[in-house]
Amino acid sequence: MAQTPFRWGLLSTARINRSIIPPLQASPRHALVAVASRDRGRGEAYAREWGIPRVHVSYETLIDDPEIDAIYNPLPNALHAAWTIRAVRAGKHVLCEKPLATTVADVDAIASEAKAAGVVVTEAFMYRHHPQTLRLKALVDERAIGRLRLIRSAFTFQLTRSGDVRWEPSLGGGSLEAATCGGSRRSAAAACGTWAATRSASRGCWRAWNPRRCSAAAGRGRPTWTNRSRARLRWAR
Repeated sequence: MAQTPFRWGLLSTARINRSIIPPLQASPRHALVAVASRDRGRGEAYAREWGIPRVHVSYETLIDDPEIDAIYNPLPNALHAAWTIRAVRAGKHVLCEKPLATTVADVDAIASEAKAAGVVVTEAFMYRHHPQTLRLKALVDERAIGRLRLIRSAFTFQLTRSGDVRWEPSLGGGSLEAATCGGSRRSAAAACGTWAATRSASRGCWRAWNPRRCSAAAGRGRPTWTNRSRARLRWAR
């Protein structure tokens, strides 16, 4: 019996879409069926470029499309919670770009809405599903390197586009939201297990990981924007 593909819609024409489009189109179990853009011309050009069958001229119509099973949400950070909840209420599963939300209260609201609707919402941390992560945790548990005392991780990138939304604090810009969450959660996966790192996305990192001690520092590249962040978490072992 042929399996019905799981149907996806892209919430905007964001640059990061290029990371998810090829695997979706290559998989026999999935189908990328639509993209939404508030600019019809841009949306149609994007659909032609990537071979996407349908274009919606609003986010609402994409979310309400009955022929879509799941939404990929790559919008600016500050818009993640509102549009994820909107999709959940429409009965859609959601793969949301990191960070899932900018406050713990919004994360809790998403979790509550998803539970009520009976759908899955997950944050786009690909390492959770990589065999390398499971092997790393196994090595730590076996004490292949002795007792784990310290993990240092770094995630950096150059941001040279002056109009990039990551420069805009009102949209959740700044290094803490755009970069630091990746390194800290990967470290938690090694120290506490992939369950702990996954749980952090659904209930807020401090509640789930429960570190004994935490500290942080940030540097400002602009008056209201952090261009570097550093966090230290300590767990009981």
